[in-house]
Amino acid sequence: AETIEVGGELLAISIVRDITEEKKAKEAVLASEQRYRAIFENASEAILIIDAEGEQEGTIVSANPAAAAMHGYPVHELIGLHMREIDPPDSADNARMRVERILQGEWINEEIHHRRKDGSIFPVDLSAGAFELNGHRYILGFERDISLRKETEAALQESERRLSEMLEKMRLVAVIHDLSGKVTFCNQFFLATTGLQLSEVIGNDWFECFVPDDERQQQRARLRDMIAQGRIEPHSESRIRTKSGDTRFIAWNTTLLRDPDGTISGVAAIGEDITERRRLEDQLRHAQKMEAVGQLAGGIAHDFNNILTATIGYCHLLLAQLPEGERTRYYAEQILSSSEKAASLTQSLLAFSRKQMLNPQPIDLNSVLAHMRDFAARLLPEDIEFQTDLADQPLVIMADAGQIEQVVLNMVTNARDAMPFGGYLSIRTEIKYMDENHARFHGYGKPGVYALLTVSDTGEGIPEDLQKHVFEPFFTTKATGKGTGLGLSMVYGIIKQHDGYIDFYSALDEGTTFRIYFPLVSADAIPLPAPEISQPIAGGSETILVIEDNSLVRNITCQILREHGYSILEAVDGEDGIAAYQQHREVVDLVICDVIMPKKSGKEVHDAIVAMNPEVKILFTSGYTADIIGKKGILGKGLQFIRKPLVPADLLRKVREVLDLPGEAHAD
Repeated sequence: AETIEVGGELLAISIVRDITEEKKAKEAVLASEQRYRAIFENASEAILIIDAEGEQEGTIVSANPAAAAMHGYPVHELIGLHMREIDPPDSADNARMRVERILQGEWINEEIHHRRKDGSIFPVDLSAGAFELNGHRYILGFERDISLRKETEAALQESERRLSEMLEKMRLVAVIHDLSGKVTFCNQFFLATTGLQLSEVIGNDWFECFVPDDERQQQRARLRDMIAQGRIEPHSESRIRTKSGDTRFIAWNTTLLRDPDGTISGVAAIGEDITERRRLEDQLRHAQKMEAVGQLAGGIAHDFNNILTATIGYCHLLLAQLPEGERTRYYAEQILSSSEKAASLTQSLLAFSRKQMLNPQPIDLNSVLAHMRDFAARLLPEDIEFQTDLADQPLVIMADAGQIEQVVLNMVTNARDAMPFGGYLSIRTEIKYMDENHARFHGYGKPGVYALLTVSDTGEGIPEDLQKHVFEPFFTTKATGKGTGLGLSMVYGIIKQHDGYIDFYSALDEGTTFRIYFPLVSADAIPLPAPEISQPIAGGSETILVIEDNSLVRNITCQILREHGYSILEAVDGEDGIAAYQQHREVVDLVICDVIMPKKSGKEVHDAIVAMNPEVKILFTSGYTADIIGKKGILGKGLQFIRKPLVPADLLRKVREVLDLPGEAHAD
C-alpha cells in the first residue's frame, strides 16, 4: 500500500488482486509433482534421469529406489555416478551410439547389460528417450532386470538342445505336422530312412508325400476324426513311402500338440522302423505254417499208408487168383499201379513232414555228388549244359546218403523243367561259416561251419508273388499233369530233418539259385577259413554307391554298411546308378553293383562308370554263382564279386578288401 496527501488529508492507496486461481494452480502443480514423485519413488521398474549435455553430460541426476536396488547402491550413491560406472567396461562404443540415437529423437527399446556395485554384470531391458526441461536436455530411461527371464530362456534353450540332440541321435523317426498335414519338423533318422533331404520334407504334405496311395484317404479321415474328438490313438503301425518308392513299416507313438489356450495345433509322432522285424515275423509265421502243414501231412500220410497197405495187399491176393489175360486181372493191375503211385506220394509227404525213417551216417557230400554226376546228367537233354564244381577238401556231414541223392535229383529235375529251351545248370560245393549276424539278417541259421550245396540254373525263374509258396506241398508252377507239387516240399523236409537250411534267389527269365546248408560233423579235420572266423570286421568312413533294384537287398546292404561307419548313396536301377555316380563321382570311393537289373545291366553300368573314371573300384553282387554269370556273358574276367544272400561279415570283409586294393578294382 502507498500513502498520498489529498486536501491536507493523508490517504492510503491499496491494490487488491484475487489470487484464488493462482493459488489453486500452484497447489495443483505441487500435487501433481507429489503424484509423479510417488510414482517415481514407488515404481517397480528402475527409472534413471541422465544429464545429456554440458559438464555433467552422462551423469545420473535422479534415480528411483528400484534403480538403486537393481544396481546395488543406495539412492544417494547412485545419483551423481557417471553412466560409464554402471556400464560394462567393454560397452563404451555401444553406449555412445545409443545416446546419439536418443538425442536425434529416437525412442529406443533394446536389451543391454549393466554393472552392479559388486561388479557383477546383468541383462537389462531398456526403454529410453530424450526430453527437455528449462532449455536443458536430459535422457529418461526405464529399465527392467531380465536376469531371471534370460536364465529361463537359457534353460529352455538347453532343454530344447538336449531334446533335439536326443531326437537326432536316437534310431527312431520323429515327425511333426500341422492340422493341414504340412510337415514342420523331422529328424535325421527320418531323412536316412526315407532317403530324402530336409528341403524335400519340410513344408510338404505328409499324406501326399509319405503315405502310400492305398492308405492315404483312410489316414486323412482318421486324423480329422481324432481332431474332432480331441484325442488321438497313441500307438499304431502304418507304412511310409521312401524316395525310391519302397515302403517301410513304422510303429508310431503319437500325440496331439496344443497351443497355450488348449487349441489343437498339430501332431507329433516318434516311430520305430519295424520293417526288418515284420520280415522276420513273416519268416517265423511261414516256418510255423510249414511246421503245421508238415504235421498235418505226416498224419495224413501215416493214416493213408495204413489204407494203402490193405489196398495193395488185397490187390496182390486178387492177382494171384486171376488168370493171365482175364479183363478183371487188368482192372486189378491198374488198381495196384495207382496204389503204388499213391504210396510214392505218401513217402514224399513223410519226407516233407520229416517223419520218414533215416539212416544217418558220416558221408562226404562231394563223394555222393561225384557218384551220381553221370546219372544226373542223363536226366538232362542235350541243350542243357551241366557242370559241377566240388570243393577240394572232403565235406563230411551226418546224413542218409539215399535222401541226399533224392534232394539232388529233385533239384536237377526242377532245373530241367525250368529250362524247356535249354540253358546251363551248375552244382557247386564249398565250406561256409555262419555267425550270429546271419540269423539276425536272414531269419535262419545257427553259428557254425556248414557244407554249402548250391544248385543254379538259367531257367524261367519263379514269380516274386509265388516265391513264398515254393516249399508248400502240392504247390507247383508247372502245367497240369506235369508235377505233383511235392518235389521241393520233400526237399525242404529232408533238409530240415538233417538239421540243415535252404534258401533261394530267383528272378523271372533269369533263373534260380538254391543254397542248401548241411552242418559239418568233422570240422576239426577240415581246414577252416580262419580269417572268416577270427579276423576282426573292419568298417570305414569312405563313401559307397549301392546300385541294387531289389529294395529288401538294397536296404539291408545299406544298413549294414552305415552301421560300420560308411557314407552311403543309393540307386534303384542301372540308369539311376550311372546318374548318381556322375553326380557324386568326386566323393565315391566304391561302387557296389548288382549284375542283373532293369534299364541297365551291371555290365552296362560298369562300362559307363569306367568310361567316366578308369580308376573306379567296383564290387559286383548277384544271386547267381560266378560261373553262371560268366556263362551268360554278363561280365568279363578280373571282377570283384560277392554272392547273395549277403552275409554281413562276408560283405564287410569284401568291401574292406576291395577298398584297400591299389588302383582300380573292376572287370577288365
